[in-house]
Amino acid sequence: MDESMDKPHLDAIARFSLVGGLLHRTLDRGELSRAIDELTKDEVHVDGRARRLSRSTLYRDLGKARRGVWELMRKPRKDKGTVRALSPEQLSALIALREQAPAASVPVLIRTLENRALVAPGTLHPSTIRRILRERGLSSRSSPAPTRAYRRFEVDGPMAMWMGDASPGIWVGKVHAQLYAWMDAFSRAIVSALYYPNQRLPAFDDCLMRAITRFGVPRSIYVDRGSPYVSNHFRRVCGDLGIRLVHATPRQPTGKGRLERFFLTCQRQFEASARALVDDGSINTLDDLNAYFVRYLDEFNARPNATTKEAPLARLGVQNPYPDLRKLTEIFLWREDRQVGRRGEVALAGNRYSVPDDLVGKTVTVAYRPFDLREVYLDLDGRLFTVLPSVPVRHLAHPKLERPRSKPSGPADYVRRLPQRAGPDLPAPDFGRDDLLALLGGVLDRELGPEERELVSVYLTRPGLPARAQVEVRLAAFVRRHGQGQHLSHYLDAIWGSL
Repeated sequence: MDESMDKPHLDAIARFSLVGGLLHRTLDRGELSRAIDELTKDEVHVDGRARRLSRSTLYRDLGKARRGVWELMRKPRKDKGTVRALSPEQLSALIALREQAPAASVPVLIRTLENRALVAPGTLHPSTIRRILRERGLSSRSSPAPTRAYRRFEVDGPMAMWMGDASPGIWVGKVHAQLYAWMDAFSRAIVSALYYPNQRLPAFDDCLMRAITRFGVPRSIYVDRGSPYVSNHFRRVCGDLGIRLVHATPRQPTGKGRLERFFLTCQRQFEASARALVDDGSINTLDDLNAYFVRYLDEFNARPNATTKEAPLARLGVQNPYPDLRKLTEIFLWREDRQVGRRGEVALAGNRYSVPDDLVGKTVTVAYRPFDLREVYLDLDGRLFTVLPSVPVRHLAHPKLERPRSKPSGPADYVRRLPQRAGPDLPAPDFGRDDLLALLGGVLDRELGPEERELVSVYLTRPGLPARAQVEVRLAAFVRRHGQGQHLSHYLDAIWGSL
């Protein structure tokens, strides 16, 4: 039994089985016509599905069957392997864009081609571009086999549930800008999202407060069990606002799948372009980054969602801003219990504040803004009273705030900063483009094409290229694990330490 027969041969056999019974019968013109009519009612499994053939197709198949079974095989297209949707110049531009930004999404690539006037707006379909990239091994999509079934869930309506989380973000100079976002689970509208320094709880507070100020209070909030969401402060805020706090099941991030999908879309669309703007100097500060991001967010909320087929903001409906901004600000103040000393002072974050003498020896609740400790409040039975420092403030911000992390330089930069000494065992410091091209060609056992050489030049503009010995070690290790058939950008990422 031949189990290796391909689809065209199987289709030819199926077609021959349908019309082959007419080959050995003597029929006049009318009888043949009636026999063909009967065959049009029968189904034949061709082209991967069961279908009925038309009269003209059956007459054509009968003529081919008289010459032999394999005459019924479908002839391969003469233009197979060529791209008809794009001209050679447009195809070259698409491949160059993919190599420059391997993580960019297909919609971003299409809009970039349209913005550069290389294609007319609306003429390219995403599925066409994905097929072209997949055929050339440039697709960024992977399809791991699911380990279990995950059921879709839906909430009752707008404002029934908000989801919150953070994404790693990007570096702007020496500032690590992380993306914090809150999404309405019903409409998929991003009710608040901004890039913040790495501050965790204060950043979540500010992002949530912005969302409530504009849209009102949701009935419930769905978050994971990260430290900001299990803090007593966050629980108290939800309680004061009447919000039901729901925590996700540990190690089950799929519960926030629609928010994670937004983060992935943002990484492939906005952040892929934002990194280029950081490199060319168009984005220098966190404010610059957020100015561009707000414009992107407006576009995201206005375009139809792939699942709901509606624009998120339109599906969310009428906005109900929080009516009392002063009360909302007071709810989000941090609070700590402190005992009043004999001098009529309370200590907070290394600062001292004067309180009324009748509170000496009592435990009071101090409310404050973590970023500005020049003025704090006493929470007495739900009413706030301002207290001022008794001595000059030593710390303007609370020590619990995480200091912004400096951009890591990595082991390669550490090695480069060591004093150099001459010696036969040291690599030559001038490891340039030609050396790298020769090394890649030798390890991959092939000659690099013009586009690949240009990609190497692009990578050489990035910092972090280690010494030659380290390059050889990293490249050899990656080839041992993944072989020689990967896209060139994967080997360059391994050299630069990105993989």
